[in-house]
Amino acid sequence: LLSRLYDTFAEKLVTLEVQYSVGTGGSEVKGKAELEVQGKAYRIIGGGYDIYCDGESVWIVDQTSKEVIIESVSEGPEGYMTNPALLLSCLDEFFDVKSVSGRKYTLTPKTKGDMTAAEITFSPEENLSSGIFTMADGNVWDITVIKMTASPQKDITAFRPPIRFDKTWIVTDLR
Repeated sequence: LLSRLYDTFAEKLVTLEVQYSVGTGGSEVKGKAELEVQGKAYRIIGGGYDIYCDGESVWIVDQTSKEVIIESVSEGPEGYMTNPALLLSCLDEFFDVKSVSGRKYTLTPKTKGDMTAAEITFSPEENLSSGIFTMADGNVWDITVIKMTASPQKDITAFRPPIRFDKTWIVTDLR
């Protein structure tokens, strides 16, 4: 199941409707989002921000306050902290399979870093169902996939903001 998931993320545009929580239990942030992943490019709409990544740059857009932060994509294992597409599409680069129990895969990081463990579960239809990612600081990212679809890939420009950032926007370009 895991190798089929890797192939789908490598060859298709994968759209995920997700519910998530991030926190330590006492202090959690919860929300819903739509995530489109295509290779190392992604688009996230939800949680008050629109996030776009074309594989080279990341735009974090707050349309309410008309602010945008632009950053370069981080490479290597630390990249998954700022690029959720890497968590899903490149699991095999960062994690080894520790154990498999039915449709649940327990993963361990290949190198010591910010993430200490991961658990991926598949639905009976063999789609991604959930992911739990445990961080070294005690935070846990808990992602439940409500819906997953795969379709033909889009042009990379679909992963850049469709907004012209004129003088009414506060733009912080950190590239």
